[in-house]
Amino acid sequence: MKILRMYGAALEGKEFPIPGKVYPIRRADAAPDESLRDVSLHHIIRKPGNQYAEKIKDFDRKFKTEKKLDFREVKQYKKILAKAVREEVPKYDVILCTTSVATSSRLLNGTAKSIYQLLIDEAGMCTEPECLATIVATQAKQVVLIGDHKQLQPVVMCQEAGNLGLQKSLFERYAESDISEKVLTLLTNQYRMVALKMFFKTDFSF
Repeated sequence: MKILRMYGAALEGKEFPIPGKVYPIRRADAAPDESLRDVSLHHIIRKPGNQYAEKIKDFDRKFKTEKKLDFREVKQYKKILAKAVREEVPKYDVILCTTSVATSSRLLNGTAKSIYQLLIDEAGMCTEPECLATIVATQAKQVVLIGDHKQLQPVVMCQEAGNLGLQKSLFERYAESDISEKVLTLLTNQYRMVALKMFFKTDFSF
C-alpha cells in the first residue's frame, strides 16, 4: 500500500513558508517528522519526477532571496501548490493526518468522496465536533474510532463549553449508549499497557 502523510499549513510553513501568510501560533519545537520526509506530501510534490516540482522549487528559492514580492506571484504559487496536491493525493491508499487536515479542502478535493474507511485514533480525546466534522466531510463508508475515554478525554479550555457537553467525546457517547454492545470491541492485549482499549466500528450512509 502507498502511504501519504499530510500536514497542516502551519507545519508545512515551517519548512516552506508562504510570504505574507500568518500561521497559528504553535510550540517552537513543533515541526514535521523528519523520519517521514519520504512520504510527506509537501516534500513529495517537490521531488524530481513530479511535473510541478521545478516550478514550486523556483518559487521557494525566490521567496528566500527576494525581499519585495508581487502578490500575483504568491497567488500563482498557491495555485500551483493546490494543483500539485490535488493531483498527488489520489495516488495513495492510506493517508495519515489530523482531524483538522481531514476536513481541509486540500484533502477533500484530492479524494473526491472516494474514502472508504476512516480511522480516528485517540478518539476519546477528540471533541464531538472534531469527530463529526471529519466523518461528514470525508463521507467515509466505514468509520472506526479507537481510544479509551476512561484514560483520556477532550481538553476543553472553556469551562462553560465543557459543562454544556463539549467535554464528552463522540467515542464516550457511544460507549455509554444502548447500542454499545453492537459497536464496541474491547482489546484484551494492547502491548503497551494493561488498560483496555476500545474500538468502535459502525457504518454511516450519506
